[in-house]
Amino acid sequence: MQKKYFLTLFTAILTTVSLTVNASVLGTSLIDGYTKDIAQGTEFTHNTWYSDQSGVGQQTENYITYSPSSDVEPIISGGNYLYGKSNADTEIKRLRNLGINPVAGINADFFSLQTGLPMSNVISDGVIITKDGTKQYGIGINQDNTAFMSEFTLYSVLEKSDGTKTNIYNINKYRQPYSIYMMTDIFSNETHNNTDGIDVILGSVEGEMKIGKKITATVESVDEYAGSIAIPKGKIILTVDKNAPEEFYNPVASLEIGEQITISFGVEGDERWKNAKAGIGATGGMLLKDGTVNPSLDAGANPRTALGIKSDGSLLMYTIDGRQSGYSYGVQLKTLANRLKELGCTDAINLDGGGSTTFVAQFPGDDYMSLINRPSDGSQRAVANFIFLKNNLPKTGILNKITIYPLTSYILKGASLQFSAKGSDTSYYPADTPNLQYYVQSEKESTVDSNGIFTAKDSGIVTLYASSNQVTGSTNVNCIETPTSIDILNESNGKNVSEITIMRNSSINLTASAYAGYNKVTANDGCFNWSCDENIGTIDQNGNFTANNVIFAKGNIYVNAGEKTTAIPVSVTANGKETDEELQTLISIDTSAENTLISFKSNFGLKVNKDDIIIRADGEDIDFEYNSDKETASVVIPYEKTKLTVFATNSLGKTSFKTISVSESDYKNPFIDTKNHWAENILSYMYKNKIINGENTLEGTKFNPNKSMTRAEFAVMITNYLKIDISKYNNVELHYNDTEKIPAWALESFKALYSLDILKGASSETGIYANPLNNITRAETATIISRTLPDNILKAQINSPDKSDIADWAYNGISQLISLGAINGYEDGTIKPLKNVTKAEAAKILYSIL
Repeated sequence: MQKKYFLTLFTAILTTVSLTVNASVLGTSLIDGYTKDIAQGTEFTHNTWYSDQSGVGQQTENYITYSPSSDVEPIISGGNYLYGKSNADTEIKRLRNLGINPVAGINADFFSLQTGLPMSNVISDGVIITKDGTKQYGIGINQDNTAFMSEFTLYSVLEKSDGTKTNIYNINKYRQPYSIYMMTDIFSNETHNNTDGIDVILGSVEGEMKIGKKITATVESVDEYAGSIAIPKGKIILTVDKNAPEEFYNPVASLEIGEQITISFGVEGDERWKNAKAGIGATGGMLLKDGTVNPSLDAGANPRTALGIKSDGSLLMYTIDGRQSGYSYGVQLKTLANRLKELGCTDAINLDGGGSTTFVAQFPGDDYMSLINRPSDGSQRAVANFIFLKNNLPKTGILNKITIYPLTSYILKGASLQFSAKGSDTSYYPADTPNLQYYVQSEKESTVDSNGIFTAKDSGIVTLYASSNQVTGSTNVNCIETPTSIDILNESNGKNVSEITIMRNSSINLTASAYAGYNKVTANDGCFNWSCDENIGTIDQNGNFTANNVIFAKGNIYVNAGEKTTAIPVSVTANGKETDEELQTLISIDTSAENTLISFKSNFGLKVNKDDIIIRADGEDIDFEYNSDKETASVVIPYEKTKLTVFATNSLGKTSFKTISVSESDYKNPFIDTKNHWAENILSYMYKNKIINGENTLEGTKFNPNKSMTRAEFAVMITNYLKIDISKYNNVELHYNDTEKIPAWALESFKALYSLDILKGASSETGIYANPLNNITRAETATIISRTLPDNILKAQINSPDKSDIADWAYNGISQLISLGAINGYEDGTIKPLKNVTKAEAAKILYSIL
């Protein structure tokens, strides 16, 4: 019987499909990405990667590479008011109503979810929009649209008519009882204060709120308010909470009506900020500085948004999606920094990520901007502000380029796909394409009609063209004869099907999807050939399967395209609704006879063959006589053996389990610290059977049953349980990054279990680790033990309150051991998969399956 030692990680094997394969810190590129000019000096790039790091899988990134010029300009925008939030679509509409044509954009820095106010400094058109008094990293945009990144602190100083000066730390922030707050009419139409304080209205405002500049104003009113007041257009409010320190409260409270004040603005830090026309801080901090990754980065994998500056001065606007299994996992900050460095950035900052990560762009020929990424919330999140690139060039209407969509395509030979061609003018705005014609390169057999419907008749790359008024565009179409994989789906709901249990005489309509690497291939029913084993039923060439009129039958359905075939197992049964429990074999053990008799009873005519039975006495395989007609096994239990374990796999591949004590035996307790312990008898049994050992001390042999078990101790216990001759594995090379930490007494056990795919180690960005001295958790214990068991053991349904704490890699192991009774929940119903296992608990779990 096959042992299940390790959950093999999926690896795509590219054979007959020719794809570009690139390596990155994100993984391996198995899908052709693409780069497209979307404005002057502005390129959009889309890539998809696959990481074999445990639990990661696919990663999807989008970024803009912008070469500074006057034709396209970076801007920072965030609605009519700072207070409140808006999503990308709303902000794009607002900008267009102002005559501004954005062509690409990403969400900007972190913000308050309650107020929508940005947490960092913002400068737009040279004007200080909002700031606090902290030092922060940020990006500044020079007058020529080049960018720089550095630390900076914006300051503003209130000077009264008597010459006294006081710092105004916060401009256009939500008032707190800490300092003086200055609000302009861009903050909101009201102050939104909700506590007692002093509000001063300043009128006759003259000057500019720019670095190195100052404004003068006249005090129009000084009043105490317990809530929000209106902010008049063109005027400024100085406001301070009643609980603010006296050094801030008194200068505001003492202002007099008619008094003239001055507020000056400046910057501490990089001198370039004095001339920056735009800029924004990065609460998320610096990722890269002068090509060096910030060593203090430490955060989990999430969707990310970032800005980078490359060595040639170009600006990179970057997003990577996350929290979406099968589409994009997300990255840690360290990985983000290394990816930006890999893309040529020397400096980079981290912006708001998670559900805020948003990427919008306008492609050539479109008159609208599209949401390019997939926000993890499932829709665009309203945020504080955005960084856009706006097109400053005027529309010309002169056809300059033709772009064919989709930009990338994979088509199974024999299938058809609709293409469309769009024209753009010299400034990348939409342009008409009169007398548009499609055609393919002459030496190819593939065809395209006048409406752009392409039919693949070749294997390999076919170039498709579209032409209008002597302007021609092209795209490469990947025509696939043999895909790398084929999925079978239920046509009624579109869900993948990995196995089918169906009632006799019933039908199911199936369809197929083909993939080139991880890229879905356009296909239709005529591209696939269907077949099935005759004993289970019939299937037509549209994937419609009808089961035979039988009580039970087992076979496969097959689908193929080119040289690739996929098969799924099918069980035809009496009613098609059998549960996993009904499909298991009932094992009964009779120890009253001279020879122990084991019976195997199955429903629906399922059989158990001798080769599919394992019988163990105290963990050691023993021989038995088998009567295939009666499906009974007769076994002589060796002397002094006390426990019998039986595994049986029926003709459906379902494995059942039974364990029973066949005799009573009092084992001498070898440990001085386990007397009257709840696991005393189990530990004595495990010691006698040479599965566990103790620690010799002056007082006697100790087991330390309540001490957490380490991974090294567990490795030794498992090799003892499996009766592995560890000397056979002396020459195994371990690929752990911390092999030197494995104690000498456990090294050969690690080599054996590593070689047998039972103990593979923990994956991280820096490699694989054995973590031999770490305490082992319930999840790790269950996973490792389950790898030593036969395949297809019944899995229990897990409905514990802490089910979400069970990692994907541990779910099968835990559900199997619950089914076997080796792991039980706690009184509150929880599983506690992350809880450390004591030495006694680990021994008890293993004892349960011996």
